[in-house]
Amino acid sequence: SREEAPPPDIMRVNSGLLCARRRLGGRREFTGTSQRMKRYTKSGSPGHGWYEKYKKFGPDSFRRWERPKPFDFDAADAQVLGKRTYCFFDIGVAESKVGRIEFELLDELLPVTCENFKLLCSGFAPSGFRYKGSHFIRLMARGAAIMGGDVATAGGSHSAWKQRYYADEGFFVPHSQAGILSSANAGIDTNGSQFYITLKECPHMDGRCVAFGRVATGYDVITGLIKDVYMQRGIPTKSITILDAGLAQNPHASSIKTSSSAHSPSSFAAAATAA
Repeated sequence: SREEAPPPDIMRVNSGLLCARRRLGGRREFTGTSQRMKRYTKSGSPGHGWYEKYKKFGPDSFRRWERPKPFDFDAADAQVLGKRTYCFFDIGVAESKVGRIEFELLDELLPVTCENFKLLCSGFAPSGFRYKGSHFIRLMARGAAIMGGDVATAGGSHSAWKQRYYADEGFFVPHSQAGILSSANAGIDTNGSQFYITLKECPHMDGRCVAFGRVATGYDVITGLIKDVYMQRGIPTKSITILDAGLAQNPHASSIKTSSSAHSPSSFAAAATAA
């Protein structure tokens, strides 16, 4: 007998993350027909994992046809802005320093994801991995984003904790502009150390990658890398290295802790244990 299609309410609202994509005029667009939605309900089919994950949250979790609204990083009150963490990368090309990038993290929205990034920046990650000495490894297709964070011994992604991956914490921030800091992954709940920095609007990453911060200063360093370092099929022909990484001062904080206390292992112990 013919297999029944999914419930109408789910089929009606499917689009975006669960829908097949096709090229139209050089752009990827969603084509979510009932027939394609039916394929996702079959175990083992491409996209089935995403379908099952969002299905348990009800039909509203499939409502992804609306264009994501820009997230205003500066709309929070002064108290929230003052508590956000700032981190930095000192970037070098062929071991020669070219500049510093500072990031603003959304601790109030995504505490686990931000803690993972902070630990890897500070060098106090329980896993023993850190961003210092790692490289930017790839320019993504069509210049959408630059990727870094291969910290594992044999290359690849690893979280700040003992387990290699941690779960998707939430998709609250759209990739609606250049300079968004986002977790790179290999599928559902496979976040580790790898990250993207967007170079333009990337709506195809919404609902797939957890955006958790932005470039606060130093975006010109990134654009300089793209301009000056030749990329062969997306791979830099010169080594783009994170020479140093750590915590930076929050310009909104009313009182800034000393660098020694801000970088101490004890400041991360409780959160790392809880995660």
